[in-house]
Parts: sequence; structure tokens; C-alpha cells
Amino acid sequence: IHVKVLYDGNELSRSRFHIRPLPTLIHGFVTDQFRQPLEGIEVRVPELGISARTNVDGNYGFGFGQPAAAMIPAGRYRAVANPGMGNSAFGSTEFWLTVSKGRLNANGFVKVPYLNPQEPFRLAASRQAEALLASKELKLNLSQATLSYPNGRTQGMVHAQFMKIQEVSYRALPAAHPSWVFSIQPSGIQVDGTVDVTLAIPKLFDSYEYVEMLTDRVILVALDPESLEIVPVGVGLVNKEQKTVSSEKPLAVKRLDIIGYALTAMENETILQSYAQDEITLEQMIGQLQVQQ
Repeated sequence: IHVKVLYDGNELSRSRFHIRPLPTLIHGFVTDQFRQPLEGIEVRVPELGISARTNVDGNYGFGFGQPAAAMIPAGRYRAVANPGMGNSAFGSTEFWLTVSKGRLNANGFVKVPYLNPQEPFRLAASRQAEALLASKELKLNLSQATLSYPNGRTQGMVHAQFMKIQEVSYRALPAAHPSWVFSIQPSGIQVDGTVDVTLAIPKLFDSYEYVEMLTDRVILVALDPESLEIVPVGVGLVNKEQKTVSSEKPLAVKRLDIIGYALTAMENETILQSYAQDEITLEQMIGQLQVQQ
């Protein structure tokens, strides 16, 4: 840009400026499940080939101090905090980055779970008839499933722990919102086939009295790797005597990151029963549950 300043027909000054588009910036921060900021955690955006590390306050940023040629293009990108469990004390969490051009894009905070050191890693393998995880409170029947770990192997050691839903970074559908889930690390273990699950019912205020008021069926939920939301994946039968929930029929779980169940109203019992008896599809069950909201 060339600027010439004139006064009463006389030139007072002449300047030349180089300009560039407004920068595209991304800012966010990383905490553990208790919202304590985490320092030194890598945040990576694989599609863009960029990464950053959090500072002492848990903040990370992209685009700051970058030349115009390196401007981040607008779009929606998958990102991962603590990829590959680079900090082995914590798990990994995937999340979406929505980027608008020429703006400071505030991404809020993402939670990566601190792994309870009292809970050991346990084996989970393809075609395994019984994988006992989370102090045996989560049982997986993988006999009809092939696992694919992020490192390409079909078996490995996993860490599973009980977490309140507010401690998890992933959102759940309102129609099937669990109070708690089991979080499984490493994240991204893909499943080809079907899985049967049995989950222990937790105490509420150190008591099982509430179990008698539960409906006979609950909604089993897991992480959808496409939307990164916790969604219904099946129906679970409540065993009030044994204090467990078991899948009524095999689940088509795509990944093992999150497994849990959501309670439902009595009037939704017929919807769950219809799915369990193959009268409606999973998509139809989800749609009918959302209508009931």
C-alpha cells in the first residue's frame, strides 16, 4: 500500500506498507479430569501436520508468530491431546477443532484422564472369551471380535477405570446420557465384529438401595469414532440380584474408548425391548428415544 499525505497541494510525506491477511489463530487448554491444568502435554492435529505443547497453565496455541504462507486453513479437524500416551501417566483424548479464517478460534478446554495407578493394565486380545478389566467390574467377551491397536497389533495391555461422566471430555446424546462410564486406554482400539459386555452396577451414596427402582433394561453406550460422541450401541439387561448389567445381544462397538450405560424412563422400556427382539434397528431405537426427550 502506498500512502501520500498532501496539505494545501504540498506533499508532506510518502509511505509504503506491506500487508498480510489477518492471522488464523487457535487457542485452548488441557486439564485432567479434575480440571487441573497440565503442563507439557502435546496437542497434535495430524491432518495439518502441526503440534504444540501446553505451558505451565495448560494453554496451547497454533498460528501465533507464523508467516502468512503458513496460515492455518479454515475447516474442521480432528485433534488429539497426549497422542500415543506420550505422557504415560495420562490417557489420550480426541476432539474436534473448528477453525474460522482470520480469527482467534477459542477451543475451550479438553480433559485427558489421569490413569489411576492402583488399577493395573490388563490383557485384551482378539477372540478372547473373557477380558476382565477395571478390577473385574467390566467384563468383555471378545470371542467374536478382532481388535486393532494403534500400533497395528491385535492384542495388548489396556487400562480401564470408572469415571463420572462430567470427568470425560466426550459429549453424550441427551436421549442416552450416562451418569458414569468406563474409560479404556490406549484410545483408538478398533473393533471388527461384535462384543458382549457385563458391567458392575456401582453403589450410590455407598448403597445399592436404588437398584430395586431400576427398569429391567438400560441403554448401553460407547464412543462413536466418527462424531466423537457417546451414543447408544445396544440394550443391557439389569440383574438386580447380582448387581450387574449385561448386553442382551452382541454390540457392534467400533472402538473400546468408552463403555457404559444410561438409565431410561419406564415408558421407554418397550422401545428397548423392540430393539432387543430385532423388531427395530439400532438407528430406529435411537430416533425413537430422541423423540421421547
